[in-house]
Amino acid sequence: MSIDDFINTYNGQTNVGDTPGNNGQCVGLVEKWLDTIGAPHIWGNACDLPKNADPSAYVVTANSATYIPAVGDIGCFPAGWGGSSVGHTFIVCHGTDQNYLHVFEQNDHLGGGTGNCRLWTLPYDPNMVFVHPKVLDAPAPPPQPVESSFTWTDQTSVPVGVDSHGYTWGNLELQAVRSTLGDQRTTIARMQQDVIDSGATIAQLKRQIANPPDTSPSSPPLEPQSPIPAPPPGLVQQLINWLTGR
Repeated sequence: MSIDDFINTYNGQTNVGDTPGNNGQCVGLVEKWLDTIGAPHIWGNACDLPKNADPSAYVVTANSATYIPAVGDIGCFPAGWGGSSVGHTFIVCHGTDQNYLHVFEQNDHLGGGTGNCRLWTLPYDPNMVFVHPKVLDAPAPPPQPVESSFTWTDQTSVPVGVDSHGYTWGNLELQAVRSTLGDQRTTIARMQQDVIDSGATIAQLKRQIANPPDTSPSSPPLEPQSPIPAPPPGLVQQLINWLTGR
């Protein structure tokens, strides 16, 4: 239960408390609030609450010129405040600032009060003390999932609308959405393979550029020549004699 729900439940009521001894007393409303938020009971009169608060469950802070208590904190006036020998206690509410305390209290007859639970504004006191329940610092529980009786089928139509490229899809059945997503997955896989293949082709071209083949013309190998046979013996002398007319 929130502080607002708590106020709406008990505002204007009398004899609020959690024990026969504190029913209708200022500590009765405070203890009821502590029960509501799951904080341990603090025994004693209003002026005794700060010293009796369990340090493992509460943080006690003395008032100062700059201190502003949190909503849900417990404020405690010392003995003698308002003529009471046991002090006074209250719950800090929304709207509290450095100048005034907005509180939810019980059994405060000041300002025309009748003792009923009421919202009120009080001044700070130099000797007052605040008690902060640590349970208020716990994170809120996650919201519970809402069960739905609606049944989804392949023929359920869902509004897809316009995609980021400006294409209008309108309403599609779930089976059409599933098919479209499958086609998109196939297209992406094919494009990824194309990128891989392109990378291999580029790498091959780079190797060819770095190591070009030898394209200069080459002469055909010379075929071996047969040795010239020597002339028969005396043929050379006969030729010389014929040429000289001998």
